[in-house]
Amino acid sequence: MVIINDKEGLRLVLAIFMYIASLALGVFFIYFLIKVLVLMQGKKEALEDIALQLRELRKQNQ
Repeated sequence: MVIINDKEGLRLVLAIFMYIASLALGVFFIYFLIKVLVLMQGKKEALEDIALQLRELRKQNQ
């Protein structure tokens, strides 16, 4: 473990750590957003398929 006595070095290390943490958080957020959008697209397609099947059933019943 590195012991830093001066405040500037500590600030630099903290700034670098915060920068890396914010980058990681940003990447995770983008990944999460894309995953949610893909999931919503899949649900939308599934709902459209169900609606199409219901229309076909109505036509058959008439």
